[in-house]
Amino acid sequence: MSWGCRKLLSVNVVAFTLLGDSSELAYNHQAIINGQGSVELVRRKCAPLGINMADTDDMKREYRCHVEDVVENDLLHYVSIAYDDQSSKFSERLLEAVCDWYQKGVGDDDEVSCLRNPVYISYACWCSLLQRVLLRQAIEIHVASSILERSLILDETSLDDVQAHLGHEYPSQSAPRGVQRQMKLAVFMEQRPRIVRVLRQWGKLMRSTTRAENNWPTAFCVFIVLTLIMDKTIAAAQIYYEGRIKFRGRDVKTERETFENLRRLMETCLFERCKEIFHCRYKTRKGGNERCNPIRDGIAAWRGKNVDERTVRLIDDVQQVVRDFGMCSPHPHAYASFLLADEGCVSS
Repeated sequence: MSWGCRKLLSVNVVAFTLLGDSSELAYNHQAIINGQGSVELVRRKCAPLGINMADTDDMKREYRCHVEDVVENDLLHYVSIAYDDQSSKFSERLLEAVCDWYQKGVGDDDEVSCLRNPVYISYACWCSLLQRVLLRQAIEIHVASSILERSLILDETSLDDVQAHLGHEYPSQSAPRGVQRQMKLAVFMEQRPRIVRVLRQWGKLMRSTTRAENNWPTAFCVFIVLTLIMDKTIAAAQIYYEGRIKFRGRDVKTERETFENLRRLMETCLFERCKEIFHCRYKTRKGGNERCNPIRDGIAAWRGKNVDERTVRLIDDVQQVVRDFGMCSPHPHAYASFLLADEGCVSS
């Protein structure tokens, strides 16, 4: 099953016998980008396939490893396809800056071996490793969010096998409804504890007693990734509720009010809290020696101390995003109103 990345998801499926052509499993609802660049909801015929529920635990482990593999071995390609449905490069540029900073630190030492043998490394290195693991897990959440928001499409070989077995032809972009629902459930079941871990560890980082400038890059990058994930979630939720209106005949006012309530809840209970915690920790709105705002002040935020090259590159990349996209305009495809350049991501 393809979701846009070069690495495919695999699963063993079984064929269902449908009671009629109107069966829910006979069609899948997909969001596509039309010729005008806007999102269009379509209904497509798909193969009636499912997964043996006994395989769920194995699927959870396999897809967890799949997400980790993408982050470890194919991150640059993932960045290039994470926002391929958007005309603006705003989100992609932010994600690219974060992933570039993360990858430049991976080669310093091996995370796994150091975590297994902590006695052989200094306390400073240990703290650096934990911060790197935190950012890696945040990026993993972003990858899993991309899987959850996209249609899982049969690759050409699998589509040919299915058509030969069932004796029917299906569209080239066929996304079996039953299979992808079960696959996404397995991904989501691994996603929830990962989100909880990242939020808890990020909260601990915000309460750290170490000097603010020492952990600012990690805290900033994790916050950027969390904001991008929230925007992806809002975009997927809007498509979900619009699909219920178009294909299920649900009440327009009720569905859109439910969506707006979800959006406001995410803004006030998650984004706004994280933003205020970040600003409070680094005093980004203040001046003088208390503040730590490298996006505004550059390396001067370190007050004469040495700054490693990859952090300088991170600051330069984000400052360039600010120059290219401005300080107060959301990119054209930002579904969440909080994805603004002046709302915490690159705040001045």
